[in-house]
Amino acid sequence: MDAKGSPKAESALQRPGESIFLVVLLLGLVRVFFEALELPGIFQRQWAGPGSLAQLLLLVMAALAGGLLISALRKGSAALKPTARYLFSRDAVLLLLTIVGYTVALVPLGFVLATLGFLIAAMYWLEPVRLVRKVVLAVATVGVIYVIFAMLFEVVLP
Repeated sequence: MDAKGSPKAESALQRPGESIFLVVLLLGLVRVFFEALELPGIFQRQWAGPGSLAQLLLLVMAALAGGLLISALRKGSAALKPTARYLFSRDAVLLLLTIVGYTVALVPLGFVLATLGFLIAAMYWLEPVRLVRKVVLAVATVGVIYVIFAMLFEVVLP
C-alpha cells in the first residue's frame, strides 16, 4: 500500500487528461445550468419551483468540478502530450475502429453475425491469444443475448 504522500500515490492522482476532462465537464455543466435557469427555481425566487433542485445540484457539481480542476492544475496534470498519447494508444484506436466496423456491418450482416464478429475481433485484438476460447465465449455471449432479447422479450434485433 502506498502512503498518502508518497510519489507513487501522487502520480496515481495525476492521470492523463484529468484537467482536460474537467474543463469539458465544467463546460457541459454550464450549458445545462443555463437550460435549468429557464425553469422556475431559486434564481426566479420560487424555492419550491420545478427547477430549484436542478439549479442547486448543478451549482454544487460545478463548484466541485472547479475545485478538482484547480487541484489538478496545481499538480501539473494539464499536459496535452500525455493525454493524446493515452487517448490514441494502440488499444484505444483498435477498439474505436472495431466499433466503427461493427456499426457499418450491423445492417448488412444482421445483429448475430455483426456482434459475433465484433466480439471476436475486439477480444482478439486486445489480447491476441487463445482464439478458440474467444470464439466460444463470443458465441455463448451472442447466444445468451439472442435468447434473452429475441426470444424472451421478443425484441426485434437489427
